Amino acid sequence: MASDREKTYVKTQDYTIKKVYWKFLKLCGMGILASTVGVVFDSIIAGNFIKETAISAISMANPVYLLSTMTFMIFALGGATTCSQFVGQGEHEKTNVIFTLAVKIGFGVSLILGIAIFLFREPIIQALGASDPKLIAMTADYIAGLCISMPCVLLFNVLMSFISLDGSPPIGFLATVVVAVSKIALDILLCAVLNVGIIGVSLTTGISSLLGFGVCLLHFKKEYCTLKFVPWRQEVSLLGVILLTGMPNAITFLWTALRTIIHNRVLLSVGGVAAVTGSGVSENVNSLLTIVVMVFGYTLTSLLGLFYGEKDRRSMHDSLSIAVKSGVIVSLVCSVGIFIMAPGLPGAFGVKDAAAASAAVSAAHYLAGYFVSLELFYISMYTYQSTKHTGFANYIVLAKTLIFYVPLLFLLSSTMGLNGVWVAQLIADWLALASIFVIVAVRTKKNPFNINNFLMLPEEFDEITLYADVSVFYTEHSLELFNEVLRTRVEPPIVDRTTRVARNIIHQGPETDKRSFDIRIAEIDGVTTIRIRYGGKPFNAATDIEGTDYRFALGFNTVVVPIQ
Repeated sequence: MASDREKTYVKTQDYTIKKVYWKFLKLCGMGILASTVGVVFDSIIAGNFIKETAISAISMANPVYLLSTMTFMIFALGGATTCSQFVGQGEHEKTNVIFTLAVKIGFGVSLILGIAIFLFREPIIQALGASDPKLIAMTADYIAGLCISMPCVLLFNVLMSFISLDGSPPIGFLATVVVAVSKIALDILLCAVLNVGIIGVSLTTGISSLLGFGVCLLHFKKEYCTLKFVPWRQEVSLLGVILLTGMPNAITFLWTALRTIIHNRVLLSVGGVAAVTGSGVSENVNSLLTIVVMVFGYTLTSLLGLFYGEKDRRSMHDSLSIAVKSGVIVSLVCSVGIFIMAPGLPGAFGVKDAAAASAAVSAAHYLAGYFVSLELFYISMYTYQSTKHTGFANYIVLAKTLIFYVPLLFLLSSTMGLNGVWVAQLIADWLALASIFVIVAVRTKKNPFNINNFLMLPEEFDEITLYADVSVFYTEHSLELFNEVLRTRVEPPIVDRTTRVARNIIHQGPETDKRSFDIRIAEIDGVTTIRIRYGGKPFNAATDIEGTDYRFALGFNTVVVPIQ
């Protein structure tokens, strides 16, 4: 085999990755929608069918909601990302251990947490700064429903993440649509029709999650399903890997909860309940549009985890490039939309108090000014979370939520009053983002705006001998053109194995994605493999080649042929 890196053959497209990324993005978007639309619609229902105070109650309960979200994100995102890294490394025996730990331990933790918060909800509310008896009672009812829903929400999100990784993004997509639609329908039924009260809007979160969980179970009837419960006590150390991987995202919600507590206390001191209500309107808009800013980074986690395990720098670069370009464009459009629609937001949430409506409009206008920074924040956090830079990911979370915001909040609110709160958010978010690029520049001593530098991959990625990284069209002619070049670079047996798999893919028929597929031949850690990635439905194109490894994950097929 040729070993000179100068002879590497690279002629790639990002078609396969882009197609899978956008397919997976729809699933992730609906998943985040399912978890955020409930809270936003809760406020709309509460403001229009219960009382205006109900919006303040939901805002006061936001730290508890964030704590619940933190729990399921640890096990759903942390578990799925860890699993994708092991899949990329070829350590398939660990994937079901990760699945078992995420479901069983995650369910137990959420159950205990829900019971504890339920029992102590009123002291917790008072500690959050509420003193009005009506506000405390209404917030307590809302939190009670959240606590009951916690285990259901965790089971749905964990299972959805794993079945999507295991080859069923369409089922995950369907499940999240069911959750979102049933949540809205149940809110209307319980609150607008049956007048159950504010506890109804949080109880429907758990009911809709159970319905989504039922849809996810369809995956276990698929022939390609590999998920199953296995003994885990001998591998309990992997729980630490899940927690470490999921912690940056989880800590986002922990620090955001702390930030919300401080934020609400300052709002109460400078503007009273009206300011909290107005801020609640803006925060709900922010939560709903978090689908837009979070989903581009969230979609990266499993892809980057998988490609990191494979030590595939080019695929990581393409995935991050797609996320950044698409995310910035969409978030810019959202920023303009928020600014234009700000005056109409109070009415949509049933806010009639003049002071609360004014606060809501001001908060929304400033939100438009830093919305793009939220996009880049989430992409950065998820990138480093997926590539084992967990310490840096934790810093990013802390910088975004507290390091810059809290000092500016107290400084500017004391001099500018309520407007100082909105200005502090704007300045703090952009400072936090700028600090990320400064740190990358210091660590790498290179341009931080270059994607390869931004990834900060370990030195072992530079020790790979790459013989080919090529996108081949689904035609015999395209394959032959590739083979002509490949024959001059590697030994005949490698050309033969590559051609056999590629020809099977091309001849697969109408089930195949008909544009191009990727072939990568590389020596990693002393082992040379042919890795072929292609779209379409599950199809093992190397069944006639002994010793091959095949998987269907994240919506695309991968064949790995070892070279002896």
